[in-house]
Amino acid sequence: MTSARFPEFATASVLALVSVIVPAQTRAEVPVIDNARQKIQQATLNWYQAYQTDTPKTQRRLGRHHG
Repeated sequence: MTSARFPEFATASVLALVSVIVPAQTRAEVPVIDNARQKIQQATLNWYQAYQTDTPKTQRRLGRHHG
């Protein structure tokens, strides 16, 4: 009787594996709503540019600028 159940077990195992793998692949392809990723990237870029501009000024005020 165990050999009769093996094909059922194998089919169930494959289906379980596919149900775990396939959603992981499709989640990565979901489009970003309201351009959230682009807004975050732009905010990060703006912050970094301000940081690059302000750091030398701060270093000079603290007397740590070598240049």
